Amino acid sequence: MKAIRNTAFAFVLFGPSAAFADNIEHYFTADGYQCGQNSYIAEWSVIGDLDGDVTIQGFLRRVDRARSTFEGLTWQFSAAEMSGSVTASSTNGRTLYEFADMLSNAPRITALDRRGEPRDDCAFTLEAALHPSERFNATISALSIAKPTANEGRVANDLLSHLPPATMLPTLSQTATEREVQNGIDQFWDRYEAAVLARAENLEDTGLLDEVALFWAEQDTDQRSRFHGNLLLQAQGIRARSLRQQAEDATQIAILEKSALCARIDGFKIRWDWDKYLELATGLPLEFWNETLAEDFLTMSRSCENADTFQNVMSRRWPDVQARIAAFEEVTAERDRIANLDITLESIVAEDWLALDRTRINEWRRLGLSQDDVLSIISPALETQRQAAMAQLPEELGNLARAEPIELSAFISWCDRKRQELGYAYNNELQTAVFENCNEELAVQLREQALEAINERTTALMSAPEDIENLVKTDGYSIENVIPRIRSNSSAFEHVIADINAAVMSARQETEVKYQTVLNSSLEGIRTAFENADPMEESAEAAIGMCVPFNRFRTPQRLRPISDLCQTLGRDLQVRRQEAVCDLTWSKMEVPEDVQRGYLSIPQLLGGAQPVSIRALVCDSTRAGVNVWIAEDRGWFSSEIRLHREAQLQTGTVEMSARLNEPEAATASWSVDDLKLSSGTSRLNESATSEDIMGCFYYPETCYQP
Repeated sequence: MKAIRNTAFAFVLFGPSAAFADNIEHYFTADGYQCGQNSYIAEWSVIGDLDGDVTIQGFLRRVDRARSTFEGLTWQFSAAEMSGSVTASSTNGRTLYEFADMLSNAPRITALDRRGEPRDDCAFTLEAALHPSERFNATISALSIAKPTANEGRVANDLLSHLPPATMLPTLSQTATEREVQNGIDQFWDRYEAAVLARAENLEDTGLLDEVALFWAEQDTDQRSRFHGNLLLQAQGIRARSLRQQAEDATQIAILEKSALCARIDGFKIRWDWDKYLELATGLPLEFWNETLAEDFLTMSRSCENADTFQNVMSRRWPDVQARIAAFEEVTAERDRIANLDITLESIVAEDWLALDRTRINEWRRLGLSQDDVLSIISPALETQRQAAMAQLPEELGNLARAEPIELSAFISWCDRKRQELGYAYNNELQTAVFENCNEELAVQLREQALEAINERTTALMSAPEDIENLVKTDGYSIENVIPRIRSNSSAFEHVIADINAAVMSARQETEVKYQTVLNSSLEGIRTAFENADPMEESAEAAIGMCVPFNRFRTPQRLRPISDLCQTLGRDLQVRRQEAVCDLTWSKMEVPEDVQRGYLSIPQLLGGAQPVSIRALVCDSTRAGVNVWIAEDRGWFSSEIRLHREAQLQTGTVEMSARLNEPEAATASWSVDDLKLSSGTSRLNESATSEDIMGCFYYPETCYQP
């Protein structure tokens, strides 16, 4: 024989071990036996090949400790050895057990002392057990119940407390099974708690509180007692409030039978805060107490074993109980006040949009009512009123908006401006919801007014005469200016804006034919007027007058074709008028026709010279207000053509003239000489060129001296 290993396993980890030939595979358990001063649970397995080796595993766990682990040893014997009795030792050689009939269905294991003698303080009997996998599967199944009851909780606890160590499971399933069990435990008690609290609201489930209380009393660990005690407190609170909501007496759930009260008072296993202690002992939340009931509790408790403790707490804490009762009455009164509020914008604003007053909540908490207690009482009334406010206030806001003259562009921001006017309540879901629905109301109004405006405008445009005056008056039979540019980040306005844009597009298409007809006829009329206009007659002014309505700042888009045409035709007419005036100027000068077709070379300020038409020189100077003319001076025997200019100098008006000399053959370049001044002298000498003299004509102050 050899002891293969000594191992320890945490009780919370339930997992399996080896796989052998299955000629023999037996499992046994010994539950709660005494060994020395301690109590144990043992798990044993006998697995092996009858023609070869047999492995025995033994696992022990203390059951008198809150947290304990399985400790185990593994031994291996030949099947021949196992046919009789064998002694098993620990890894350090100390004798532990004598095994007998281990290959049968009724094996015997005797605990031995250090001398190898049977221990008289450590006897146990093995009972056949299911395969560890079956026991784990049964536990997992028990933990999977959807709405567990206390009885099903007992079953689950029992199965969990008798699970073998996880190392007895097949190796590959150990981790997954452990996790499944551990997750199942947490989820089971979550579902149990939810089921109890849901049943607490059902007044017909009369046995619930007794069921939960009994299960709480059975718990043997601090953690379990705390969990089930708190659950009982919650269930009592829910049942009491449910009874009150149904106008029934909540004190009917109190423990008013002496033996039942003493069972509660004498059954506490752990310490509780004073208020929870009293509620667990009496079965009734403190806020539902009254003085008569308190006296009854004191009277009935006198025969209890722990009467002194109970009456002591009652005596010291009665003022606190009274304060809690008063606080509960205040909360109830506040709930009733909220439930009876008139839902108007004025009242809800005055109520800070139905937000609970944190100062009052803190005061109630100081008196012993938790925030959850307060909310459980007030929240239903608050929620009902909030739903009513969300339904009614947007309509009231919409009516306020209808009573105001609102421009189309202001509908988008009306609700936001109203919210700021009333006072922005940060993180207030009710106010946010009301004004989101306010936007829905305003979106409806925007749609109505916008479509009405579009229809009125379309009707007016379609009935307007088809002439240039109405083309101007209507900005080109335009629908555009009826609706301002509307943008919004609120989803409430998205579909409305889309509808308005679609209506504008439809109206534009309806007026388009009329617009194009009048536009084309107007363009043709203006074009004809300019073509037939004499630049020197009233017909030119009449043509220009047709364009005056189109020469404005920011001409509407639909009138720009006419505006652009007028600018082009106006420039052309101006050129024609300048040419006519120039022709008139030359007609008054008796000089040969060839002169106005000639050019003179004019010096430039930045250097060089440029040929300038003599016709342009005279006409451009006249338009610039400079008196320039050409005259033919006739003598007895000869004549000459002279270019004249009046120059306004600092000393007065000076007339300048120079003789025009005909160009050489086949050119048009004329020249000047013989500069004469009506007063003063020229700075030019006798060798001055034609360009020098023309420089004096253009810039007389540069060459004139008094």
